[in-house]
Order: sequence, then structure tokens, then C-alpha cells
Amino acid sequence: MGPPGSGKGTQAVLVAKAHGAVHVSVGALLRAEVQARSELGARVADAVASGDLVSFADVLAVLTEPLAHATSHGGWVLDGAPRTVEQAEALGVMLQRLDAVPDVAIAIEVPTDELLFRLTKRAELEHRLDDTAEVIDHRLAEWREQSPAVLDWFERQGTLRSVDGAGASGDVAARVLEAIGSLPPPR
Repeated sequence: MGPPGSGKGTQAVLVAKAHGAVHVSVGALLRAEVQARSELGARVADAVASGDLVSFADVLAVLTEPLAHATSHGGWVLDGAPRTVEQAEALGVMLQRLDAVPDVAIAIEVPTDELLFRLTKRAELEHRLDDTAEVIDHRLAEWREQSPAVLDWFERQGTLRSVDGAGASGDVAARVLEAIGSLPPPR
């Protein structure tokens, strides 16, 4: 977990590769639904474009199958959810049903000025519709408002580990993998 621009997607890919797990990105799944012009994609298109929270029922709808598949194929690394305590609780119930309770939750912390630099650069390089200045400001404000309660929830579960996300992605990856430590083998 982390604010927009924290590198959580990059780190999720690296952690998944290091642990033989599947990277599951909520944002990528939602953007794929929008591009496919599916019924779900039509429902979430405006929220995705503006950086608003997508209804968690829709998030669970796109996550259920990929997480079930990944659970039986080496485990998963999830990025992009949960974003509220209610989402964390609902996701927890779903994951219990899948017998896929998370081992650890990583919070990537990055100074705001570096986040803004990264997001501006990403918008230029990737031409992402959800990386306009207005959307970036909105998503960062949303993170600042919602994240303390979510991080506290994971802290109470005993699974939260915080990592300094500033610097080169390889350095951050080393810190993330160190924070994960020796986890049990994939289920």
C-alpha cells in the first residue's frame, strides 16, 4: 500500500517475482474493464478517470477471480486495495473464504515532493488519463484522509510493515524484501 506514485505497483511486481507469486493490480484490472467497455467498465469509467474510489462491490468483482486463481498458483501480491477500513474488512472476509489470508501488508512511505515528481513524470511517459494534475491532487488528498485508519487496521492485525519508498526502485525493493523477511512458503 502507499499513496499514488509511491511505487507500489513496481514493488508488487518485484515482490511477486521474488516469491513466485502473482501480481494482482486493482488499477490495471479496472482500467482493462474500462478499455474492454464491459458493463463493469462502464460503471467505473468516471471514477477511474477522476481518481475517485470505485465502489468496493465493483473492486471485489474484478478481484475475486484473479485472487482465487493466484491463490492456487503460488500466492499473490495485491496492489491498489484496500483503500478504506470497510474495504479491508470486506476483503478480509473474501480472502478467508479463499483460505488466502495475507501474510504481510507493506506500507510504502514517500515524501510528497517526490510523489508529485514521480506522478508528473509518469503522466508524461505513460499518457495515463488518471494522472492529470487535478486527479493527482485529488488522489493524494484521498490517501492522506483514508490511509491512517487503513494502516491502523493492518497494524492491529499484526501484519503491517512500513518501508521508506524514496530512492531508486532497486533500493526500495531491497527494503521491501527485507521488511517481508522470511515468510512461510506459498500456499
